[in-house]
Amino acid sequence: MGIESLPVQYYVPEVPVWFLREKCSVEERFSRFLEVDYSLIKKEKAYYVISVSLFNKDVGDVTGFSPSSCPDWNTKYLESLESNLRKIATFDRDYAVELWCEPSCVSLIKDLVDELDYVNLHVMALESNAATGHFWRFMGFDTDRAKMAKWTYVLDIDMDWAYSLSLMDGREPCSAVLMMRGYSALVKNEKPLFLKYTPMCAAFVASNPSLHGFSVNEMICRFWYYQVQIQYSHEDRTPYNAPFDQMFAGFGNTWNLYHSCERFLGKVFYYEQKRKGALNTIFMPEAFSDPLPPEKADMDFSEQYGNTNYSA
Repeated sequence: MGIESLPVQYYVPEVPVWFLREKCSVEERFSRFLEVDYSLIKKEKAYYVISVSLFNKDVGDVTGFSPSSCPDWNTKYLESLESNLRKIATFDRDYAVELWCEPSCVSLIKDLVDELDYVNLHVMALESNAATGHFWRFMGFDTDRAKMAKWTYVLDIDMDWAYSLSLMDGREPCSAVLMMRGYSALVKNEKPLFLKYTPMCAAFVASNPSLHGFSVNEMICRFWYYQVQIQYSHEDRTPYNAPFDQMFAGFGNTWNLYHSCERFLGKVFYYEQKRKGALNTIFMPEAFSDPLPPEKADMDFSEQYGNTNYSA
C-alpha cells in the first residue's frame, strides 16, 4: 500500500482522553512547563479570544535550552507579533488576546503590551523546553476569559491573523488541515522512511471550552507522559514513531520537539472533538476536486460524526 493511500487513522492513531486519564500520570516534571508565574489582565471579558505564545528556543534541540536557530527571529516572530497585535484594534469585533510569554522574552514586548488594553500577558514560570512553548497557546482554552468567549482561536504569531480569522469565520468550531498537499507534505525523510502526517494545523484552530469536557492543560501533561513512558517503549515501530535524528520517538512524537503540539491535536483533541461532532474541517479547494486518499479518509471520518468539511 502506498504512502498516500493509507487511511488517515493509520497516520494518527487515536489516544483517547479516557486512556490518558487511566494510564498516564500528571507529573511535576511535565506540569511545571505549563505553570504561570504571574499574569497582567487588562481585559476580563471578550466575545472572541485569540491565544498565542512567544518564546525563543530551538524547537529541534533535544536539550531544550538552546536559543532559536532562526536567523531572522526578530523579524519572523517579534515584529510579526507586534503587527498582528496592532491589527486587532482595526477588527470590527470584541477581541481579547491571551499572550503566553517566556520569561526571557517579557522585556521585548512589555512596552507594547502596556500600550494595548486588549492584551492579557501571562509570564510563564519557566523557559520553554525546546518546543513546549508551542503548547502554551492551548492554555487559552482553559482560562476564565476563554470560557466567557464565544470562540477561542489558537494562532501562530508569524502568520497573518486577518487571514487566519477570516478562514475560520463562520465555520467554528474548526481546524484547517493539509495546507501543504502531496507527497512532500507527508514525508520527512525517505532513506530510511520517516513520515510526519497529522490532520490538524496548530495555526488554525477555533474551539470553545464548553465543547471539550476536559482540561486541556491536564491532557497535555498526560500526553507528554504517554509519549515518554508508553509510546516509545511499548508501541510497535512504524515510520511515524521510529527514532529519527534527535527525535527519539519520531518526527513530532518527541514530547518537547517540533511538531509535537500538532501530534497532541491530532491524536487527542482531533478525535475527542470529531466524535462529538464539534470540529469542522477546512481543506484547500483541490481536496474536493481531486482529494488525496488521506484527505478523503479525513472527510469521510468527519462527516460520519456530523462535522462539516469546508473549502478554504
